[in-house]
Amino acid sequence: MKLNTFLLTASLGLAATPGAWAAIIFDSLSATGNTASASPAGWSGASFRADALYPTFRSVQLRMLDGTGESGDFFVRLYDATGPGSKPGALLTTLAGEANPVAAGDYTYTGAQALIPNSIYWIVGGVLSGDRNYILAGQSGAYLPSVGSSIGISPSLNQGSTWIGPVPAFLAMQVDAVPEPSSWAMMGVTLCGAASFLIRQRRAKAARSTTVSLPPASSRAAGCCGVSATLVE
Repeated sequence: MKLNTFLLTASLGLAATPGAWAAIIFDSLSATGNTASASPAGWSGASFRADALYPTFRSVQLRMLDGTGESGDFFVRLYDATGPGSKPGALLTTLAGEANPVAAGDYTYTGAQALIPNSIYWIVGGVLSGDRNYILAGQSGAYLPSVGSSIGISPSLNQGSTWIGPVPAFLAMQVDAVPEPSSWAMMGVTLCGAASFLIRQRRAKAARSTTVSLPPASSRAAGCCGVSATLVE
């Protein structure tokens, strides 16, 4: 593939793929030492603050530990913070992902949701029915997330009707987001402009001038040379 074609294709591809611009806006995945549960009797919510440059939610990664019970229908939801005391308020979206994370490990739940920059949002894990108690890793006390900020966690003992807290603690989780569409479209335009500039530079070099020597008209018969002429290809 020629360089100009490659540059143009790459820049257009990045412009059309918002996932290429994803960034971690909150990271407390290293939180350890405590746990929170998700069962029909208790839901667990963890807060994070939306980013000004990346205001479109894309995914959350949760660290799960071994649970108890036989079965369940685990869910992960995204709420705003319009509840009393900035607790979980309106349900924004239910994320897609593993509904029965029985083995310990990190699980990713995805969904697209526009966020208000610098506002608080809640990731909520819970179970609607069944007898399984899913365990989420976390930490309380003196801990700071490596990226972003939070106002703590908020449990519910009645399936989201009311919430406790917020409590100064963290679930082990990582939140990814992307810029709003107009922002990454502008990034694509910038890349296309840069690619166009490089293409023009390459063509200018290909059309550079070539110098050859021609004999003066009065001395051609004698075979003398001495006048230079510049020919442009």
